[in-house]
Amino acid sequence: MSIDHEGATPVYRQLAALLRGQIERGELAPGRRVPTEAALAHTYGLGRDSVRKALRLLRDAGLIESVQGRGTFVKESAGDGLPAGEGGQA
Repeated sequence: MSIDHEGATPVYRQLAALLRGQIERGELAPGRRVPTEAALAHTYGLGRDSVRKALRLLRDAGLIESVQGRGTFVKESAGDGLPAGEGGQA
């Protein structure tokens, strides 16, 4: 899955939906580290601010948590998903 840089859905919402899908499918398993902001920015051709917004959506949804000095991880018991209207179409 890729990011549509020309699409109507903001790129940060597309990235959040993409990562959410990976979490739901178990590709990003509970307790495992989420790729770094820099890695996500490079992989998907996004700016760091867009990546940070996407990660904030996932954190607010209870899917990931950040541990200072260690990184960002998929929560052991992920929440119900993104808040209404935040998933977007990827």
